[in-house]
Amino acid sequence: MGIPPLSPLRALDLISSEEVVAVVAAIRDSSSPEAQSGLRFMECHLADPDPDHVVQVDLGVAPTTVIQRKLRVCTWNKVCNTTRIWIVEMETLRDGRVQGHLGDSWVVPDVQPPTSAEEYEEVENAVKIDRGVIEALRRRDITDMRLIMVDPWCAGYFGEEDAPSRRLSRPLIYLRTDSELGPDDNGYSRPVEGIHVVVDLQSMRVISVHDEELVPIPPPDPLRNYIGERVPGALPLKPLSVVQPEGPSYHVEGNAVSWNNW
Repeated sequence: MGIPPLSPLRALDLISSEEVVAVVAAIRDSSSPEAQSGLRFMECHLADPDPDHVVQVDLGVAPTTVIQRKLRVCTWNKVCNTTRIWIVEMETLRDGRVQGHLGDSWVVPDVQPPTSAEEYEEVENAVKIDRGVIEALRRRDITDMRLIMVDPWCAGYFGEEDAPSRRLSRPLIYLRTDSELGPDDNGYSRPVEGIHVVVDLQSMRVISVHDEELVPIPPPDPLRNYIGERVPGALPLKPLSVVQPEGPSYHVEGNAVSWNNW
């Protein structure tokens, strides 16, 4: 028995939280050894349906009037450092629950997916406890690590040591002003320059620190946090009226927009 496909409208709807849970469960429950240890979910997107089939459905000449809804998932395995793409077909059960059914999957060699939110936090922690970084900050009279803000950036490719088979990051360091505000204090106006750090995201440790030059750190900006009560108000604006006496020319149904001949 095949998987009941969803309606054409549903095929391109936004991904729901229930679908994300179902996709993760389908991959975790697979027999693939890679799905059992070290797997991290990096991205989840709608898989584009076959455009020819979409046109045929729209013209009413397709053998079926439904389009199968599929999700495309990118995972990275921290243990074996592999990037894999999974195609998961979605099924909505009669009781409203959503299930995912594994389709194709394949390993993409020598590529790295984007840095995840989880890795952002892990990189900051790794940088803050590294002795080389701490010493470089001390040379700049920075000793309160609560004020340090770290932004992981993709490493780029400058030589074989940056081969895409390695998952690396070159984080940037910033200095916050108010430790009581914590992460709510904007540190981007005070970059700490001259410290070049490389982090291995697989082992999550700093593998190199180059302290090249002492660059003056900008002074605190009183408007750095853009707090409404601290920013002068704008002048009153003149009214702007947009009028459609006969209503709009477009029609919105869910995420489908119809307008004129489109």
